[in-house]
Amino acid sequence: MEIEFIFKSFVVWNKIKAKMNKIKLTGTAILLSVLLFSSNINAQFKYPTKSQVSAVKGKILLVSYILEDRNTVDKLRETPEKLAQYRNSINYLDTLLRRSVGKVWKFGKGVEFMAALDAAKLMAEGNSKYAYMGLGITERKTHEWYYIQGYDSNMYHKSIRDIGKDNGYAVLSVSLPGSNKKPEPVYSIDMDVTYPAQGDITSALQLMENEFLLVMKKPETKFDDFESEVKDNRKLLKDKTLLIDQNQLERGVTEAEISKYYPYTFKITDFDTINDIETNCTAGYAYILTMPYKISTMNMGSGSTAPIATYFQIIVSANDGKVLGRAVPPKTETPDKAEHIGKKQVKDYTEE
Repeated sequence: MEIEFIFKSFVVWNKIKAKMNKIKLTGTAILLSVLLFSSNINAQFKYPTKSQVSAVKGKILLVSYILEDRNTVDKLRETPEKLAQYRNSINYLDTLLRRSVGKVWKFGKGVEFMAALDAAKLMAEGNSKYAYMGLGITERKTHEWYYIQGYDSNMYHKSIRDIGKDNGYAVLSVSLPGSNKKPEPVYSIDMDVTYPAQGDITSALQLMENEFLLVMKKPETKFDDFESEVKDNRKLLKDKTLLIDQNQLERGVTEAEISKYYPYTFKITDFDTINDIETNCTAGYAYILTMPYKISTMNMGSGSTAPIATYFQIIVSANDGKVLGRAVPPKTETPDKAEHIGKKQVKDYTEE
């Protein structure tokens, strides 16, 4: 079966359809909606071209700040305290993006930051000095305030994150100035939470940059090349401590059982610890991400279809974002189910 590797995360369509009237695009996602969704199609089925990646490498990366959502601001004007919390949360998410880009991104001729509206104006003018990066967020109104309070108080934690697993997703996207004042999508990565943590953003940047480096090295990159690279990288696991989130383990899976199947050092820990390792790109560690590897089409009736993702788990090196192993989850239909780690997955991480 032909499989195209993609770094995309989709919410299962029947959930989207049931709640579509509750979904809104905020901030950069409104501004760059054409970019984000057209780049999704590009990234699902093929890697970016070498000419696109070369163009990005030859430019300064212009990172857009996230815009306030005008409707949300209008609704909160009568409650100044909540409006201040909302604005603080947007500023904090911008801070996370700035920190991650500043720490990780080395591809190209440097990085600048700019308000999203100003960046969009430059793109519309066809300014060729820059490649453009935006963080788009899709969100549903349900539970939205949990995120706002979490960002505002710098108290983002796993319980907030778990709400976001079924509440939307964030998209990190890079584009070039195209023709007719429209952006030319290059590549994008979805994160499987509505509002990402610092580690999520850092991981997405590492993975994207590594994809660009791979395309520069081998322009006709295909999924088989990714598979070969993972097999070659598996030998690096012996020098890493694999961090396993205790909440991802299937019931009954113990440290003793993991030791039977995984021959290297590992540690069962919590989300906060893993997020810190991801954020700081700490050498000597690896962690597990859930990513989609195949998009199928489901017939929704009345001639309409919808994309359905099938996920797998990848082991990522914390310091450089290299993929060191992969496994098919016990259940692959949704991100939350695909995160579960059983004995078979532990065994698959190191097997050919």
